[in-house]
Amino acid sequence: VGEGANLGLTQLARIDCSNRGIRLNTDAIDNSAGVNMSDYEVNLKVLLQHLRRQGHLDSMDERNALLHQATEEVAELLLANNRGQHRLLSMDALRSQRRFRLYRSIIPWLRDHGLNVRSEYIPGTKDLDALEQLGLPMPRPVLAIMQAYVKMNVYEALLHDELLTDPVFLNLYLSYLPESLKQRFGRLAEDHPLRQEITATVLTNAVVNQAGCVFYPHLLQTSNFSLAEVTQVYFLVDQSLRGPELRAQVEALPEVSEEERYRALIVFEDAVRHLVRSLLQSGVRLHSEEAQQVPELLTALLGGQPAELLATAATPHQALALLHQLSSILEGAPDVTYLNQRWALDIRQGQSLLSQLEAILGLGWMREALEDLKPQNEWELQHQDLLLRGVDLRKRRLLDGLLAVRKPEELEDLESLLHDVFPVAIRGFQASLEQIRLNGPVNLTTLAVLLNQLETLESALS
Repeated sequence: VGEGANLGLTQLARIDCSNRGIRLNTDAIDNSAGVNMSDYEVNLKVLLQHLRRQGHLDSMDERNALLHQATEEVAELLLANNRGQHRLLSMDALRSQRRFRLYRSIIPWLRDHGLNVRSEYIPGTKDLDALEQLGLPMPRPVLAIMQAYVKMNVYEALLHDELLTDPVFLNLYLSYLPESLKQRFGRLAEDHPLRQEITATVLTNAVVNQAGCVFYPHLLQTSNFSLAEVTQVYFLVDQSLRGPELRAQVEALPEVSEEERYRALIVFEDAVRHLVRSLLQSGVRLHSEEAQQVPELLTALLGGQPAELLATAATPHQALALLHQLSSILEGAPDVTYLNQRWALDIRQGQSLLSQLEAILGLGWMREALEDLKPQNEWELQHQDLLLRGVDLRKRRLLDGLLAVRKPEELEDLESLLHDVFPVAIRGFQASLEQIRLNGPVNLTTLAVLLNQLETLESALS
C-alpha cells in the first residue's frame, strides 16, 4: 500500500496491516519526495538570491533558467534520498526481527527526546510483548516514526555543534547541490547562508539511513560519548572504506533479491558499528594522529578498497559473498589496529595472532551466539550488551598478556604454546566450550560462565 495523500490510513490501521504481512509505510514516508522537493526549491533559491546580491547573477531570468536546467538533477537527488529512507526501513525491519528487544529498548530514549507515544500510537508493552513472542519485526509504520524522531534529535544536536564547521564535511554539503550549479559557480557555491543546516541534514540522513535508527540511541545510552564524537568517528570509518561507493555498487548488483542485498549491507554496517565503538574507546577522533592511520590500516587489512575488491567478483552472488567475507575481516580490525599501534605488530602478524586466539577459544562463536540471543527484558538486554563488550575486553587483555611475556615469533603456533604452558586452564575452558556448543544450553548464564573462565586464563597469563 502506498498512501498518495495525507492520512489515507490511520496509524493504528497501518500497524495492524503491517502485522498481517501487508507492506506499507506511513503517509509521511510515501509523500516525502514532495516535501523534499520544496526544500530543494527554497534552498536553491536562497543560494541563487545570495549569489545575485553579490553580483554573480545578472537577472531573475538567468536565475529561473538555472533552476529549470537543474530540474532533472534535483529530481534524481531527492529520489536517491528517498530510496535511502525506504532502504533504512527495510533493513531495520530485518534487524528488529533478529534483535527486537534492542529496538523496543530505545522507545524510552525517544520518549525522553520528544516522542509522544500516545499521539504517535507507539505500541504498548502488551503489544510489543506479543510481537516479540511471535517473532515479528517492529511494524514498518512504527519504524517510520522512530527513525523520524532519531533524525530530528541528531539533526538538532549536529546543527548546534562546531563539528560541522570542519572543512572535511564540505563534500557532503556539495553532494546536495546539482552538478549544473556547481559547474556554473565553482567555489562560489560553497557560500550558502544555510550551509550548516544543509550539511546537518545530509549527514544525519547518511548515518541513520545506513547504520539504522538504533545506532545513535543505543550507543549514547551505553557509553559516555557525545553525539558529535560518534558522528565524526562513523564518518571517518565510512570515508576510509569509501562506503558510499561500496553501497552504490551493492545496490546496483543484478540478479539478487532485495533481502539478500539488505542482509549483506547489514553485516557490513554491523562491522562498521563495531569498529566505530572500538575507535571511540581508543580515543580516536577526526584529525587525531591515530585517525590519519585508519584508512591505510583498513586498506592493508582488507587487501584493498572494498568497492575495488567487489568489482573483481565474477557474479553478483559472489560479490555478496565477498562482502560478507570482508565484513568478517573488518570485525577484527579494532584488534589488529590495536596490535599494530600498541605492540608494533604488522598487519600479517596481527591477523595471524588474532585468528589463532579466536579459533582456540571460540571467541567468534561466543560473539555470534550472544548476538543471536533474544533477551526477554531490559535487564537481560543490558546483560547481553555487557557480555558482548566483555568478549572484546577479555580478548584484548589476553593479547596483551601474551605479548607482554612472549615475542611475536614465539606465538606463531599459539595453540601448542598455550597447551604447554597452561594445560589445565586451556583444556578446562575448551571442554566447557565444546559442551555448550554441542549440548547447550546457549544462554546468558552459560556464556557468562565461559567469559569468567577466560578471566581465569587471563589471570594465569599475568
